[in-house]
Amino acid sequence: MLSRRRERGSGTLSAALGVTVFLAFLLLATHVLVNLWVASLVDHVAWDTTRRAASDPRYADVPAEVQAESLAWARARLGGHADHVELQFVGDPTGRSVILRVRARPATVVGAATHLGGVHTDVVVRREPS
Repeated sequence: MLSRRRERGSGTLSAALGVTVFLAFLLLATHVLVNLWVASLVDHVAWDTTRRAASDPRYADVPAEVQAESLAWARARLGGHADHVELQFVGDPTGRSVILRVRARPATVVGAATHLGGVHTDVVVRREPS
């Protein structure tokens, strides 16, 4: 009878600790999945934007106009996340390749605090001779 009194409440404490650990892992998994989804979205839009610019027949004559239209298209596709993404065409507009520099911050608080995640890349697509 004495041992039962000393164990009173121990089930509540371990259950609360278990729920807390479970919620912490659930929060971590959510942050990882959101960051992966946003990185995938940004990468996909960056490749499509660069392909659109490189395949536009007007690129050789008016590259600035084609680049501006492509960037506007990309920002429309990114939606609310467009404010967190920096897209910039770099390199020689008369060159054989179209290069889009992409810089995106992580989408979640955990990613921003740890500096993990985000997208930092240059997308290069060769132009076909016309």
